[in-house]
Amino acid sequence: MNDHKKQKNYFSALIDNLLLLIVIVVLGSTITVGVLSKAKWSGFF
Repeated sequence: MNDHKKQKNYFSALIDNLLLLIVIVVLGSTITVGVLSKAKWSGFF
């Protein structure tokens, strides 16, 4: 019984970490795209 609970906690922690990772990646790419388009408009590229 106790092992099963531990496994469930592990999976929920894993899912939380995945969600956090996805949020970081999305934010990072959004910022990168914003910076790149700003640089493009400024005439760097």
